[in-house]
Amino acid sequence: MPEFVSELIGKPLLTRKGEYRGCVKNVQTDARLLRIRNLECFDAEEEEFLLPASAVAQFGQDALIVKGGTPHACKNCVPLPFKCSAYTQTGDALGVIDDFARDGLAITGILLSDGELRPAAGTGKIADAALFGARPAARKATAPPAGKRAGQALLTGKILPEALTDVRGNVLAPAGTRVTAEVIRRAMAHGKLFALTLLCTRGR
Repeated sequence: MPEFVSELIGKPLLTRKGEYRGCVKNVQTDARLLRIRNLECFDAEEEEFLLPASAVAQFGQDALIVKGGTPHACKNCVPLPFKCSAYTQTGDALGVIDDFARDGLAITGILLSDGELRPAAGTGKIADAALFGARPAARKATAPPAGKRAGQALLTGKILPEALTDVRGNVLAPAGTRVTAEVIRRAMAHGKLFALTLLCTRGR
């Protein structure tokens, strides 16, 4: 089963000493979508910052372990175009881009909304829409279950279809709330990032 870029969204950043550095909210690549370059993050005070992907020592299942120091983020990088429309070169609609398969920091495939995984190589720069050639697509990929992909629907900006509560039933975010960095931080503080992801997926 391939790894997907959206699995990085919502994961906390920890130093090797266990210090909390922030949380990932999006991913940036080079203009040709070949390699992950930066992680868009926010800290405990909700201040946003860019972390170069080279500063990550370990991509763990539950957290990213970052190296010490303050490396500079790569310039001229672009956020991955999640939910961008996709077409063939002849104008036939293929759906929208749901996710991106990765091998380490390399972008290897583009997952469309119908479950079809297209090779990333040769796609080129994506502006308002992605254009794919007529060559046969790669085999369909089985994406990880919804709850195991913290950023499957890119949490930020989603509307909660029902209230998010803690283990005691206290409301962390009422129904109708638009997910922000603060909502994600609150969910993580109460161990409810999994539940938040499920709610956002249900509201798609």
